[in-house]
Amino acid sequence: MTTTVDDIAVVAAALPTLGRFGFGLELPLPTDSDFLAQVDAARSFIRSAPDPRVTITGRGAYHLKHRAERHAHTYVSVGALVAGAALEGIAPVRNGAGPNCRFEAIR
Repeated sequence: MTTTVDDIAVVAAALPTLGRFGFGLELPLPTDSDFLAQVDAARSFIRSAPDPRVTITGRGAYHLKHRAERHAHTYVSVGALVAGAALEGIAPVRNGAGPNCRFEAIR
């Protein structure tokens, strides 16, 4: 899977307050090749789980970003993790006004 600029546009339209480092931070979502690679790494981590809904649901984005980094052996921002989860059909649930969130499976 290769995340495209069009994929990021879909996420940005659905989650307009999501930025590179989480909600409300460094808006808008970037479309540079480094960020697209981070989203790919996040999606690879999510897809690698035997049941992504169990692995992701109820977990915090910051925790999962670190798991994605260990899986991919590369840096993944919180925004890339959230964007990747959204593209894989897993919805973010905001934790108040902060940059973090948790996830609910929507498949």
